Amino acid sequence: QETKDSLIDYINQGLSEIKDETVNIEIQRVETCVKSLKKPKISFAGQSDTGKSTLINALLGAEKMPAKWTPTTSIVVYIKHIDDRPSFMSEDVWIFGESNSGKWEDSMLNDEASCIKYLIKKGDFSLLGTFGTHQNENNNAKIASSAVAFIDSPLLKNCDILDLPGFAANAEDDAMHKFNTQENVTDILLYLSRSNGFLQDRDLDYLRECIKSLRPAEIKGVNEMEKLENLFIIAAQAGTVNNGNMTELKYIIETRCKALCDVYSTAAKQNN
Repeated sequence: QETKDSLIDYINQGLSEIKDETVNIEIQRVETCVKSLKKPKISFAGQSDTGKSTLINALLGAEKMPAKWTPTTSIVVYIKHIDDRPSFMSEDVWIFGESNSGKWEDSMLNDEASCIKYLIKKGDFSLLGTFGTHQNENNNAKIASSAVAFIDSPLLKNCDILDLPGFAANAEDDAMHKFNTQENVTDILLYLSRSNGFLQDRDLDYLRECIKSLRPAEIKGVNEMEKLENLFIIAAQAGTVNNGNMTELKYIIETRCKALCDVYSTAAKQNN
């Protein structure tokens, strides 16, 4: 952010001193590029009750996310550093809805009019629990679909976090759709799967779609990242497997990871 601010100050100084219109146009293009630079976004996904919010709390060093929250709606929580909070927001959490005319998205954060348009409620972190399971039966009214939360954590100075809605193992829902809507902003995906049911069919279905949508991090000739190095699959709640027996856990992880690779190898051959 300091680098961006310094560059923008430098550009503004140049605009005030340089009168050549062609040069000014180029300077303004550079300014647009600089302002578009954003911190990477890390998305947490997985079935409900895999411990996504617990892990996020641990990483942030703060018990802010409701760890017992079961997100039965399609709410996406954008977690940002407190310094990223716009001047017109003074609360820790804003809950946004959607209507027939559209919905709130992260790109609208600094647009006060859009934030007010889709605002449902603003206040403290308890709102995440309240509206995370709320469904408004009136189809013409705004339904809670997303939220932004501001936390003073050093980690958030380097990245934004997205807490994506969990999904049920045997139920149809739009959690997958919600990941697909984040495909242009998700840089790293952390997928949690319970150790005692690691990477079962529902997980494989979800991950198959994630891989189709996840933005690649590797750029030929620019970085040395291998394909899918921005995807991390976590065996959560290890204690559910014989009190965390490492031999059993290793066997489960290796077996199911092979199943995962087999599924995608078959799919790749069919596509080719």
